[in-house]
Amino acid sequence: MTILYENTIISRKFFIYNAISHLILALIYAYSVRDNLLRIFTESIGWDAEFGRMAFIVGHFLISSAQFVLSNQDADDVIKVTWLGMMGHCMLLIYVSWVATYYKWSFKLIVFMLSQFGMVYFYMNHTEGQTIVHKKKDTEIKKKDIFRCIFAVLCFYYVIAAFQSSEYNRYGLGMVAGVYAGLLYNFSK
Repeated sequence: MTILYENTIISRKFFIYNAISHLILALIYAYSVRDNLLRIFTESIGWDAEFGRMAFIVGHFLISSAQFVLSNQDADDVIKVTWLGMMGHCMLLIYVSWVATYYKWSFKLIVFMLSQFGMVYFYMNHTEGQTIVHKKKDTEIKKKDIFRCIFAVLCFYYVIAAFQSSEYNRYGLGMVAGVYAGLLYNFSK
């Protein structure tokens, strides 16, 4: 078994938890908006009005797939993980665009949007955590430090979202908050 992350040993079980958490969030969200999703098939304008909800579901499904592939901890899967993760977080950016178009911009939505860009950056660089991106005198910033900031923001975002969400969605959101808390912990070792 090859460990993908230098100086960071992450359990296979943790990646499986991550995959299950994103999948559960996608399924719970799909269940909670099922009436809206049915508009896609029953109304001519349904797809135009509901594509953002589908992007959210597909995005979390793709992220779940990336985490499941990561659970193999095989260096040959790096490209597959990179593309699945990037596409998943890009789908969440489409969701952000949909929310901004059909509802409104909010501080919370902007934080979510920026953190999705951060996760695209993470998946583009996820095996290069020890690479130094800035060095000045005694200060050294590695990609791993940027990853930790992204994980902290997303953990905080999902905790807040879980507390503010409906009965069903809060469980999936809480599990995904656990994903980012775990990533923050594992990349802080």
